[in-house]
Amino acid sequence: MKKELLKKMEPETCTGFVYHPDYLKHDPGQLHPEKPERLTAVVNAIKDSGLWEKLAHLKPSPASVEQVAYVHDGHYIEALREFCAGGGGLMDPDTRVSPDSFDVALLAAGV
Repeated sequence: MKKELLKKMEPETCTGFVYHPDYLKHDPGQLHPEKPERLTAVVNAIKDSGLWEKLAHLKPSPASVEQVAYVHDGHYIEALREFCAGGGGLMDPDTRVSPDSFDVALLAAGV
């Protein structure tokens, strides 16, 4: 975490929370457990509990493809980008992606 972000965190808000509405764009379909509604439910539960205001809200920045390549093969990254750009779908029996999933993955990896 950058030092300037740490300086902004007050002692009573020392828990960082990273969320972006674009995370909801990863939509693998109604029957998949990674549906956007799970994130909405978590955010709503935190807000309803009164903890939302006590969190230090941190803005994510997308990782670069070069950064993702530190842990994933370049061919895999490019295949995933093309698969999502082509409309997404079922990559294997448990992995479904939407057209926005590649960009959402970069945003999540940037955290």
